[in-house]
Amino acid sequence: MISVVVSLSIKERGVHVVRCVDIVVVSAVAAHLTGMHSAIKMLNSRIRVLYHHLVSIQKGDAEYEHSLLRQISSLVRRLPAIDSPKFQDDFLMEYNDTLLMTYLATITKCSSTINELVDKFNTAYDKQNRRGGRTTFI
Repeated sequence: MISVVVSLSIKERGVHVVRCVDIVVVSAVAAHLTGMHSAIKMLNSRIRVLYHHLVSIQKGDAEYEHSLLRQISSLVRRLPAIDSPKFQDDFLMEYNDTLLMTYLATITKCSSTINELVDKFNTAYDKQNRRGGRTTFI
C-alpha cells in the first residue's frame, strides 16, 4: 500500500513539474513575443513618420534638408532586405523553431490531459470494483 502511495505521489509530482515547465515555457515565449511585437510597432511608427516626411518633401510642403535625407538613406540601407536569401533563410528558421515549440507545447498539454483522463477513469473503475460489481460508467 505504501509503495502505491509513493508511486502515485511521484507520478503526481511529475505531472506537476510538466505543468510548471509548460507554464514557464509559455510565459517566456509570451514575454519574448510581446517584446518583439512592441519593438516592431515602434519601428513601424518611426518608419511611418519618415515616410510622411519624405512625402511632404516630395509635395513641396517641407524643405530639403540634405543632412536629414542622408541620415534617412543611411537608415534605410541598414534595414534588412526582405527579398534577400539570408532573410528568407533566417525567417524560415525562426518560423520552424516557433512551430516546433508550439507542437511540443501542444503535445505536452495533450499528454497531461490524457494522464488526467486515465487517472479519473482508473479511479472510477476502482470504485466500481469495490462495490462488488460492474456498473455502467456514465
